[in-house]
Amino acid sequence: MSVEIQRKLSEILKKRPRDESDFQLRIAVHPSVLERLRTEDEKHIQEMEKRYFGRLLFRPDPALHAEQFKIVNVATNEELASVGG
Repeated sequence: MSVEIQRKLSEILKKRPRDESDFQLRIAVHPSVLERLRTEDEKHIQEMEKRYFGRLLFRPDPALHAEQFKIVNVATNEELASVGG
């Protein structure tokens, strides 16, 4: 699941206008997925933030199934992706 989240984030970050210097995404995931993102995949996430000049804010959501996630633009509150829900 973590790889799928990373792919979707990369896709969204590549498409955004470069003039959004404070671009932030909020990603809601199941707590078990968040644990993996914060441990095993932390370096990959940090590299993405640096490469695409974006900030990724992960939030646990126990209501989501482990295979679900949502990505929201923090500035506009627009849902950019919703997988499995």
